[in-house]
Amino acid sequence: MAYLQNAVQGLKDYGVIDILLPFMLIFTIVFAVLQKSKIFGEKGKKFNVIIALVIGLAVVVPHVTGDYSKMGFDVVDTINNALPGVSLVLVILISAFLLVGLWGGTPTWSGKATGWVALVFLLVVGYIFLRAGGWAGNLPTWLQWLDDPTTQAVVVIIIVFLVIIGYITGEDKTESTVGKGFEEFSKLFGKKD
Repeated sequence: MAYLQNAVQGLKDYGVIDILLPFMLIFTIVFAVLQKSKIFGEKGKKFNVIIALVIGLAVVVPHVTGDYSKMGFDVVDTINNALPGVSLVLVILISAFLLVGLWGGTPTWSGKATGWVALVFLLVVGYIFLRAGGWAGNLPTWLQWLDDPTTQAVVVIIIVFLVIIGYITGEDKTESTVGKGFEEFSKLFGKKD
């Protein structure tokens, strides 16, 4: 175990965590967006690589040289602080899909609720990045109990189980007591009309 810890510490000392990983993440996201949007046409892959490379370096190089300290915040530090929270949100979403799949459902993205679910996850991820960058401040006093990781885990577990129980016990007809909104939400998990 000590060898693994030394190896990871060595990678950190060489700048893999502060330089290489954020660069690879930014490069990949920018390249994927440029490829999908086809701004430079079907044969613009070379341009997309150059632009993604420049943007990735433009984010990482000021971190290495210390130029971000003049601005008051460091983009790479914000990314490194936010990614564990974003990863937790992704694990929650994937876990919900796995649990629905256990009971024979097929997770699909259809129905009117898709936009609402995507908006909620976008707001959660945005808030995670705002907190990681130090721009969101602290939660109000009446919500500070949510800063406790144990409480966060319990709240997430309760929400996931409530959604699954609602999905399983919901009726198939539109006149369900669960309501039209939950009917549309349940279409995300493959429930048929």
